[in-house]
Amino acid sequence: MRALTSMSALGLAIAAFSGGAVAGFVITPGATPAAAKITHEEKPHLRVPDTWRITATSGQTKPVKAARPTQNTMTINPGKRITLHSVPAGSTVTISSSHQQRFPATIEERKPGKWATSVMTPNWKGHISVTTRSNTTWRLKVNTKQAPSVDVQISPNSEQIYGVGMPLTIRTDTVLTPEAKAIVEDNLTLEAHLGSGVEPVDAAGGTWQWSSETEAQFRPATFWPANSTVHARINLSDIEVMKGLWGDKETITTLNVGKQNIIVVDLNDYTLTQYQGGKKKAELKTSGGKAGWETANGWKIVYEKYDMKRLYNPDPVNGWDVMAPWSMRVTTMGEFIHSAPWNPSIGYANTSHGCTNLTVDDAKWLYDRTQIGDPVYTVGGGQTVRSWDGLGGIWNVGADPMPEVSSL
Repeated sequence: MRALTSMSALGLAIAAFSGGAVAGFVITPGATPAAAKITHEEKPHLRVPDTWRITATSGQTKPVKAARPTQNTMTINPGKRITLHSVPAGSTVTISSSHQQRFPATIEERKPGKWATSVMTPNWKGHISVTTRSNTTWRLKVNTKQAPSVDVQISPNSEQIYGVGMPLTIRTDTVLTPEAKAIVEDNLTLEAHLGSGVEPVDAAGGTWQWSSETEAQFRPATFWPANSTVHARINLSDIEVMKGLWGDKETITTLNVGKQNIIVVDLNDYTLTQYQGGKKKAELKTSGGKAGWETANGWKIVYEKYDMKRLYNPDPVNGWDVMAPWSMRVTTMGEFIHSAPWNPSIGYANTSHGCTNLTVDDAKWLYDRTQIGDPVYTVGGGQTVRSWDGLGGIWNVGADPMPEVSSL
């Protein structure tokens, strides 16, 4: 025991003689000095440990863990984020998709070692890769599930030429919340092609009218440019319209716009005037609705045409049943511009049941020169057309589409 104690003392003496303890180790007689041990935690820039672990989570999805660099697969619901935990310091983290996306997925570091993606869209396929400082790569293959989608349709289409007042009608296959309707509205874009030029149309300055939970009308702030081709798009691709309900495509329609025909009916002096491109083409004699059956004031749109139309009201006291040549519907409540050979008051008094009456010859002349979508403006009648009453009702909401109408 004394000999061992002496040897220990000798070792301490040598250490003291050589300047004391060196870098965490001592020198003993006959021993080879051991290298100093420096841990990864103390010097993280030296190397990446062999035992690092990354955990990937997303909502209620079962976590994916990797104790060694490898490739794993995760399938998640759309609308969720993927979060990576325990990412080694100094790693490079990337995300890439196997196909083009409208809103490319991104990933960013939220705090040291924790990274999170943007919200993942339906049917997304791609990879998240983590490359450490030692050039070791960990990969996560990601698949997002398909989601219920909302289908949006826009009409009319390019099958015929329309007047400058023709509104767009938007229909969905799903009952939408007010917030979802706003998303549909915000994603409408418009442009008008005139010859070789393109004129943007301000969709934000237009007016929307939702006539039901699944149908709306839209009209621009002013009438469409005459003789133009209007392209209307609603792109809901990769947008969560309502909780769990996503848009999956871009909907497009083309509206061919013809001449600027505007019809002005003044029931104070029993006239109907047609203007084309701002110039008067004809002034025709007319007769509007009598007391109690007043023709509606304001903007209307011609949206149906009949070379012969049966006009029928079964009321036993005030009913009628007539055949009217050259009839054009302007409201859903039953108002037409039509010939009325039975009305002797045309040009002298308002004696109809609300329709705008013309002679047969004048009605034929106007019919031949009127397009579906042509605006009709009436003064001297009764209450203003309601916003939901026909395709013209929406033109009575918001800014006047043609402030100079009084000068016409």
